[in-house]
Amino acid sequence: MNQHGYCPHCGADFDGEKVLDTFKNKGYTDDTALAMASNHAGFKEYGLDNKWDNRIYVTEYSTDYSKKLKYYKCNSCDKRLT
Repeated sequence: MNQHGYCPHCGADFDGEKVLDTFKNKGYTDDTALAMASNHAGFKEYGLDNKWDNRIYVTEYSTDYSKKLKYYKCNSCDKRLT
């Protein structure tokens, strides 16, 4: 199951490594890794299959600084996502 989707420009998969595996690979015990992973967004919905999101979240101001712009950008092709 794909959790975060694909880039419409280059087809890159936005699913990263499983959150739980990241903590296990850093040397945490199974219990500690599970406790840490359960604090991340998406754990209630995806449980142990919860994955990191490989999209880049961008916040910037418009050229005249009147508006704050928020959007995602592809980590592979660097194009803005709608």
